[in-house]
Amino acid sequence: MNQQALLLKGIEDGVYPETLFKFRGISRGKQILKDCTFRFSSPTAFNDPFDCSLDEVASYKMSEIKNFFNKNNFGYANLPLDRRNLIKQDKSIVSKWVQDAKNKAVNSRGVLALSRDVNEILLWSHYADYHKGLAIELSLREDLDFFLGPRIIKYVDNYTPTNYLSDPEGTVDAILSKKHVKWEYEKEFRIYKTDSANIDISINPNAIKSVYFGLKAKQSEIDDVRSICSTQALSHVRFFQAEKVYGQFKLRFKLL
Repeated sequence: MNQQALLLKGIEDGVYPETLFKFRGISRGKQILKDCTFRFSSPTAFNDPFDCSLDEVASYKMSEIKNFFNKNNFGYANLPLDRRNLIKQDKSIVSKWVQDAKNKAVNSRGVLALSRDVNEILLWSHYADYHKGLAIELSLREDLDFFLGPRIIKYVDNYTPTNYLSDPEGTVDAILSKKHVKWEYEKEFRIYKTDSANIDISINPNAIKSVYFGLKAKQSEIDDVRSICSTQALSHVRFFQAEKVYGQFKLRFKLL
């Protein structure tokens, strides 16, 4: 089964949601809708210093070093004698090499952070210009290629330092999918693309399902966005605006 089929099966089985939301300020939201592209950011630009930056173990056993070279077809015994002696005398050389390789594996990926929940008040405050921005609803089924490389973020209190040397693939997966439990309100779902950091990637216009405006969005800005979406490619897009639920700390959205 190919990756697209696996993603589609995950949607049908309820592992992945049918739709996801991208929160943005009005100006950036307009540009996204004009170009039908999303910026995949570098992990180095994240506002959480722990995000995609889990600590590595402090040192490695010689058995781990030998196994790594043997598993990756280098063959530890094939290394020059002076290199092997240097590794034995100063294992920090290996630690530096591992850290560099680990950082390259993580930071070369482009990341698109999305949420399952358009109703979360804090998301509007933090990522949509204090409720003056918008949220774009995206349908996964309409562009399976775009949504390949999905990660459902796991929120944890603590983590065990990673060991990239013994498990490179598992280490990168852990780094890309774990955040502290304080961020749980984001209900985050991420798309990762290799070698795509800080690159704009096109999405099928049919995948742009709806635009939700914040409580404080100006009518002139709403009109501009609706005008942008009046093109044939986006004529199917629906529009909603947030309003307060009487007597509760909740949002609801009215169809415009």
